[in-house]
Amino acid sequence: MIEGTLSYKYPLKDVMHRIYTPNITTLHFSLGDFNHNGHIDSEDYRLIQGQFGNTDSDESWNPEYDIFQDGTIDVKDLWYMVKQQ
Repeated sequence: MIEGTLSYKYPLKDVMHRIYTPNITTLHFSLGDFNHNGHIDSEDYRLIQGQFGNTDSDESWNPEYDIFQDGTIDVKDLWYMVKQQ
Protein backbone atom coordinates (compact mmCIF):
# COMPACT_ATOMS: atom_id res chain seq x y z
CA MET A 1 0.00 0.00 0.00
CA ILE A 2 1.34 3.43 -0.91
CA GLU A 3 1.41 5.90 1.95
CA GLY A 4 2.41 9.52 2.10
CA THR A 5 1.24 13.11 2.16
CA LEU A 6 -1.17 14.58 -0.35
CA SER A 7 -1.98 18.23 -0.96
CA TYR A 8 -4.58 19.40 -3.44
CA LYS A 9 -6.76 22.36 -4.22
CA TYR A 10 -10.50 21.82 -3.82
CA PRO A 11 -12.87 24.50 -5.17
CA LEU A 12 -15.68 25.35 -2.76
CA LYS A 13 -18.56 27.84 -2.75
CA ASP A 14 -19.32 29.98 0.27
CA VAL A 15 -22.81 31.10 1.31
CA MET A 16 -22.61 34.03 -1.11
CA HIS A 17 -21.82 31.55 -3.95
CA ARG A 18 -18.29 32.89 -4.31
CA ILE A 19 -15.79 30.23 -5.32
CA TYR A 20 -12.60 29.86 -3.34
CA THR A 21 -9.96 27.18 -3.52
CA PRO A 22 -8.25 26.27 -0.26
CA ASN A 23 -5.18 24.05 -0.27
CA ILE A 24 -6.15 20.86 1.57
CA THR A 25 -3.44 18.62 3.00
CA THR A 26 -4.02 15.08 4.16
CA LEU A 27 -1.19 14.36 6.56
CA HIS A 28 -1.33 10.59 6.22
CA PHE A 29 -3.13 8.49 3.67
CA SER A 30 -3.16 5.04 2.13
CA LEU A 31 -4.38 5.02 -1.46
CA GLY A 32 -7.74 3.27 -1.63
CA ASP A 33 -8.36 3.34 2.14
CA PHE A 34 -11.00 6.06 1.98
CA ASN A 35 -12.45 5.46 5.45
CA HIS A 36 -8.93 5.50 6.97
CA ASN A 37 -9.27 2.28 8.97
CA GLY A 38 -5.90 0.92 7.87
CA HIS A 39 -6.98 -1.42 5.07
CA ILE A 40 -9.03 -1.54 1.88
CA ASP A 41 -12.37 -3.19 2.61
CA SER A 42 -15.98 -3.31 1.42
CA GLU A 43 -16.69 0.13 2.91
CA ASP A 44 -13.95 1.63 0.72
CA TYR A 45 -15.49 -0.01 -2.36
CA ARG A 46 -18.88 1.40 -1.38
CA LEU A 47 -17.38 4.88 -1.03
CA ILE A 48 -15.62 4.85 -4.42
CA GLN A 49 -18.74 3.47 -6.11
CA GLY A 50 -20.53 6.63 -5.00
CA GLN A 51 -17.89 8.68 -6.84
CA PHE A 52 -17.44 6.37 -9.85
CA GLY A 53 -17.64 8.18 -13.17
CA ASN A 54 -17.11 11.64 -11.67
CA THR A 55 -14.63 13.95 -13.35
CA ASP A 56 -12.82 17.01 -12.10
CA SER A 57 -15.47 19.18 -13.78
CA ASP A 58 -18.34 17.67 -11.72
CA GLU A 59 -19.68 19.55 -8.70
CA SER A 60 -19.50 16.39 -6.58
CA TRP A 61 -15.83 15.83 -7.51
CA ASN A 62 -13.59 14.63 -4.70
CA PRO A 63 -9.95 14.17 -5.78
CA GLU A 64 -9.26 11.73 -2.92
CA TYR A 65 -11.03 9.02 -4.94
CA ASP A 66 -9.03 9.68 -8.12
CA ILE A 67 -6.12 7.39 -7.26
CA PHE A 68 -4.39 7.92 -10.62
CA GLN A 69 -4.98 11.71 -10.49
CA ASP A 70 -6.07 11.77 -14.13
CA GLY A 71 -9.26 13.77 -13.60
CA THR A 72 -11.65 10.80 -13.75
CA ILE A 73 -12.71 8.26 -11.15
CA ASP A 74 -12.87 5.13 -13.25
CA VAL A 75 -11.93 1.48 -13.64
CA LYS A 76 -8.21 2.22 -13.24
CA ASP A 77 -8.85 3.50 -9.72
CA LEU A 78 -10.91 0.40 -8.86
CA TRP A 79 -8.22 -1.82 -10.40
CA TYR A 80 -5.62 -0.33 -8.06
CA MET A 81 -7.80 -1.13 -5.04
CA VAL A 82 -8.29 -4.74 -6.15
CA LYS A 83 -4.54 -5.20 -6.64
CA GLN A 84 -3.87 -4.00 -3.07
CA GLN A 85 -5.89 -6.80 -1.47
